[in-house]
Amino acid sequence: MPKQKITKNRCFQNDGVMVSQSRVAGLGVFARRKFRKNEIIEVAPVISVTKNCELLYHTELNHYQFESLDEKSLIIGLGYSSMYNHMHNPNATFLVLDDIIIIQSRRIIQSGEEIFVNYGWDAETLEEAGII
Repeated sequence: MPKQKITKNRCFQNDGVMVSQSRVAGLGVFARRKFRKNEIIEVAPVISVTKNCELLYHTELNHYQFESLDEKSLIIGLGYSSMYNHMHNPNATFLVLDDIIIIQSRRIIQSGEEIFVNYGWDAETLEEAGII
């Protein structure tokens, strides 16, 4: 995925994005400048919690979680990483590593354009979450 070298100490909040009202659902992340194809938009630290944490499922954080690569824990992305809305054919992609989430453009993204990722969920899960 990323062509730029990412290290554990290289988390950053890109000043090229902002959170604003989305035409799709609530809030979303928008480009404040043009992003090139395959450009890293954000590298965000994460908080990891055990997957069997029932309490999490009864909070708002349930809507902002990722699953870890080993599928043994849930990840809460910091920065803007949990604010990107879903689209089947998105303009960006994400990669969850052990302690970071990387958001990267899939194509040129224009200034003012909302940035979307594909959550990778099946249609039934998207429907249950109220996304489709």
